[in-house]
Amino acid sequence: MALTASSGSAFSYFEPSVIYGEDSRLDYFEISNPRVRQLTDSVPAFFRASDFELTNQSARFSAPTYQKYQDLCSDQPFLNQPTAAFCTGALIASDLVVTAGHCVKTDEDCHDTRLGFDYRMNSQQEAPQSIRLENLYSCKRIISRKFFRTGVDYAIIQLDRPVRGRAPLKLNLSGSSMRLGSELFLLGYPVGLPVKLSDRARVRQMNAGFFITNADAFSGNSGSPVFNPSTLEIEGLLVRGDGDFDLDRSRSCFVERRCTETGCGGESATLASVLRFPLSWKAPQPQIEEGAANGYATDGRAWLRTVIRVPSALIAHHFALSIEVYSRADRRFELVHQFSLPKEPYGGQFGFEIPFSIGDPGLLELGSVKGRITLSMDGRPIDSEVIPIIATRPDRVR
Repeated sequence: MALTASSGSAFSYFEPSVIYGEDSRLDYFEISNPRVRQLTDSVPAFFRASDFELTNQSARFSAPTYQKYQDLCSDQPFLNQPTAAFCTGALIASDLVVTAGHCVKTDEDCHDTRLGFDYRMNSQQEAPQSIRLENLYSCKRIISRKFFRTGVDYAIIQLDRPVRGRAPLKLNLSGSSMRLGSELFLLGYPVGLPVKLSDRARVRQMNAGFFITNADAFSGNSGSPVFNPSTLEIEGLLVRGDGDFDLDRSRSCFVERRCTETGCGGESATLASVLRFPLSWKAPQPQIEEGAANGYATDGRAWLRTVIRVPSALIAHHFALSIEVYSRADRRFELVHQFSLPKEPYGGQFGFEIPFSIGDPGLLELGSVKGRITLSMDGRPIDSEVIPIIATRPDRVR
């Protein structure tokens, strides 16, 4: 059954939220490198339209302080700064911004999102309370989007008008400079705070489509550009992480969670090179935006929850989704189900829950098995994603 745009994402998410080693976050006024300070000019904060009260020249917001928002203990940093933003982006062309796919889940989310520049602390005492209208933009449309909980997560969005006077940031679309141990830094809005620099981070692990780093990051850092300090090119977009705030039971308040430089699970960032293909499009293309699957190890019954985007210009075509399961014995994917998407009068996002059988329930005896979903248009494959099919108990409520 198709979901309307207002239905939102079908999947929950675990946001980045942890400090590794010593806290390396710096406010804008503390950044000494002028080239890094200039980069912040092209890193917008994401806000909700309803958060603002418009005046003649600015959009004022009323946001709780960090201490109040998280019920923090009095010895935590940035206590009196506002927490107005919910995600981070990077300006990559005059009217294009990249961010995490879970930051803008639906077309309705897009239309309700405002992107503001210069949300920053110019001094220790000057906490921002507004964004100048000339620095505030709307999300016009989603160009391309992917949101996979254990894989790629990104969105390319178009703004309502070109940005003037700010240099687009450069993406490393080749990915060739990324290595284990590579040094990194990121810019963003942790927990919605004014922009922060988090440096002295390194690559801890490389994966297909994303890497893991030990950058100090929190929920509002989703979509934060992760930079190479030598080239100042974006190597990735921060999308998910480990940890949360810890309760200090002796004081009945919360503290930021801390891990060693090599501890905890690390923070994941989608590789910038993943964006090379969608950035080459001349017009939006059909895509598998989301996908998650579960199955019963008892009898092999399974179901796929997915979100498909079909541009309005292509609705006359026939679209189908195939589901394959990886056979460890044969070392190949085997087709287990095909599903024809119903005809829709308008383009947009469509959500489906599709029941299928994996065939041999023994494939789930190790807890999961690889699956592959492929979207076809008029019989021609146009998008494909490999996802885990996670074993679950029949008595577990979905």
